[in-house]
Amino acid sequence: MKHSRIILVLGPRRAGKTSVLLTFLHEYRVPHILLDTRKMAGERELREREFMEGIGNAIRAFLERRSGVVKRLREHLQRLRGVEVSPSSIKIAWGVKRRPNLGDLLETMNDWAAS
Repeated sequence: MKHSRIILVLGPRRAGKTSVLLTFLHEYRVPHILLDTRKMAGERELREREFMEGIGNAIRAFLERRSGVVKRLREHLQRLRGVEVSPSSIKIAWGVKRRPNLGDLLETMNDWAAS
């Protein structure tokens, strides 16, 4: 997956898209973070704070499963404004001036995954 591309898995609801994706990721042992934004938002519009909290929760769950990569991920994330990294947690600031840019956060995670 060194030269990875963005891949879309499209299909009607309840067609098994997530199952296909998870089967691939597990079978090929691809480290991954999966965000289910439908679960985050429910029946209403997803807000940025909820999305960022979802990312934070997904990162924590990933780190619990794969403790060997914790140090490198923490090194990448602590470069971002508004992300506080300690030995036991990763916190994302919410103040307008302190919160990280979502694009920067996703790009940093992508850089870490590619390293």
